[in-house]
Amino acid sequence: MRFQLSAVVCAALFTIGTSFIHTPLKAPLNTKKGLCLSQTPSDDSGGDSTSEEDGGLSFEEQIKRLNSQFNVGDDNGEGGNDEESKESAIQPPLPTSSTSKNEPFTLSSITSQAKQKGFSIDGDMAASTAYWGDAKRGFTMKNLPRSKSKGTHNPGDLSLTYSDLLKSGVTFLSAGEDESMSEELLGFFDSQNRLDTTAKVATSYVPKPFIVRKDRTTELNPRAKKAGILSMLQLRFGSGSVLNALQKSCDRLGVGYVDLYQADFSGGSKSKPFYVGGKSAVVEGLKLCKQRGLCNNVGVKGVKGKAAEKAIKLFEKKGIKMDALEVDFSLVDRTALTDGTLDACKRNGVVCIATQPLGLDEIGSGKFTAMNPTGGMMGKPRFAFKELDELLEIHNALKFVSQKVRQRLKNDWDADREAQKKKGKKIDINDVFPMEITTSQVALNYVIAKGAVPLFNAVSAQDAQEFAKAKEWKLKGDELELLEEAAAKCEKR
Repeated sequence: MRFQLSAVVCAALFTIGTSFIHTPLKAPLNTKKGLCLSQTPSDDSGGDSTSEEDGGLSFEEQIKRLNSQFNVGDDNGEGGNDEESKESAIQPPLPTSSTSKNEPFTLSSITSQAKQKGFSIDGDMAASTAYWGDAKRGFTMKNLPRSKSKGTHNPGDLSLTYSDLLKSGVTFLSAGEDESMSEELLGFFDSQNRLDTTAKVATSYVPKPFIVRKDRTTELNPRAKKAGILSMLQLRFGSGSVLNALQKSCDRLGVGYVDLYQADFSGGSKSKPFYVGGKSAVVEGLKLCKQRGLCNNVGVKGVKGKAAEKAIKLFEKKGIKMDALEVDFSLVDRTALTDGTLDACKRNGVVCIATQPLGLDEIGSGKFTAMNPTGGMMGKPRFAFKELDELLEIHNALKFVSQKVRQRLKNDWDADREAQKKKGKKIDINDVFPMEITTSQVALNYVIAKGAVPLFNAVSAQDAQEFAKAKEWKLKGDELELLEEAAAKCEKR
């Protein structure tokens, strides 16, 4: 009896072992939705046995027949004889953007296509979630009436903001590991997303010797496991810590990878303590993240002028391209334009992402002026009169250009309606021109006109809708000149 039982166990182990050997390996999940690129076609039988439908074909013959059905191989539908063609032929053929119908699908072909396309941001606009979860910026977890709450927005408001951003076509959202609950909130809203559009996520790494990162996932999901005290303290050094930090960020975001991962070099050594390995180790870590498939693109934050040139060369030295550079740039702070940062990005094919595109605390949005320091809101003025008075020419130019743009678009709208009327189409005479051009939209379009991507802060659905509408039109040459003349006058003061 014991001998028979042992024989059965050995047979079972042998079956499991052979199944494991013949079961094709699969690539890791590419997205949180569960998309999986398989290296070889799956074999549900787990062994060499074939179904009746396959007619007793071997595994290799099934692969050959599968590839021939999709015309993989040479022009006659036959695969090549060399090892390289055999490896490419075994890949399951999927639709690609290649012009060749007979080109087999491979993971390397995806990589080459991505390199040719390069990094870009849809709609030339992006939204920052830096203020999400920051109590200093008015965030509160309590869903109380505005009269009883000290905060200005809660998770419910941010959920509507997230949805309106995606609906408006602003799909590139930036978070950060050191920015309150931005990663947790963005990940939570993304998991609840029921729209056809999904967000492209960016986050960043802060090169510090150690960081205390409180896990606030339980505040959004009470059933989540609370992190221990030791897990909050993270010691950091070298390139390996960059990889570990991104893995933790992906866990908080609830994704398998991010579209852009940046190292935060803002402030230099004056604001950040010594990091073991220096910037060289951090860039090496970014390269490692990209090789491991945890991010599609890499970049840095907070460097400009000669420092930006050095950062680009450091990436080249490490054998990797810098895809993005994040730096402050707006109509009221044009340093990145005058010190050569924007030119360096254009020469090297780097996407320049403009933080604070409306100025610090939106002082350059035209919403707050010397004549209207509160921006029409109740409460204490956000800026001193002197600060606003120094930007008087810019604020006046923003208002004038917004009116000029609106009139230009209205004329085009009227001409289109007149053309439709001549074609015999019915026109409602009570229709009113639907677009309102705000000074904030003009300020954002100025950044776009200078070749940068504005990264605006949005904490309400109203912000998301207003800022996103800036994508629907562009500044003309004379309108751009008016803004530049006003900015030059303010800079001379």
